[in-house]
Amino acid sequence: MREILRQYAAGYAKSEEQLTLMEDDQSSIHYPEVYLFIGDKTASAIEPIMEIHDRKWDNSASVVYFHVGTDRSENREPKGSASSGRLHRYHLPLPESDGASKSLRKELYQGFYRDPHHLAGLNKAIRKLSHHISDYGRSYSSFDRIHLSVITRVDDPFNVFIPEISLLAESIFQQSFKSVQMDMYALINEREQIDSYGYASSVGVAFLREL
Repeated sequence: MREILRQYAAGYAKSEEQLTLMEDDQSSIHYPEVYLFIGDKTASAIEPIMEIHDRKWDNSASVVYFHVGTDRSENREPKGSASSGRLHRYHLPLPESDGASKSLRKELYQGFYRDPHHLAGLNKAIRKLSHHISDYGRSYSSFDRIHLSVITRVDDPFNVFIPEISLLAESIFQQSFKSVQMDMYALINEREQIDSYGYASSVGVAFLREL
């Protein structure tokens, strides 16, 4: 019995070691990947996600990241995240309330359509992004499909632009790819300040219902 247990333990240890080695090995993604971050509050999530992909995929250098927010968000990001050529930005202006008003979400939306240059600029930025993806043709096994991940915070007023930005990106990518697969990720901050917890929570619940 002791010999059987010894052989079993040795076989189990060997299989576990092989499994660990398989998990540590980098894999490759077969289709182009685009990560679209909407809002200033998603800025801090960009670098950690990039680092995860760098450890996970051996062709992670071809993954493209696009952040839509204000120029204020760049000051919040860890140093180094903005230096990568994989990270592209499009800045939207803040209304006069500068984030202090609880009607900021509405003001952002109205201000976006008040100036036609915003939509035209966003269109141009995403088309430039699409052309940039084509430069990585040799990094993927197929260019038939593209995967678009849209990431936002439930309490970020900029998520009001999700329909406009995501559908615009989808329509532009469809001109170059046969299929566009799109996923939506809504981040929730579980460590809100007590004085703003009630308002942030209500805004988050309202956004999830809207979504």
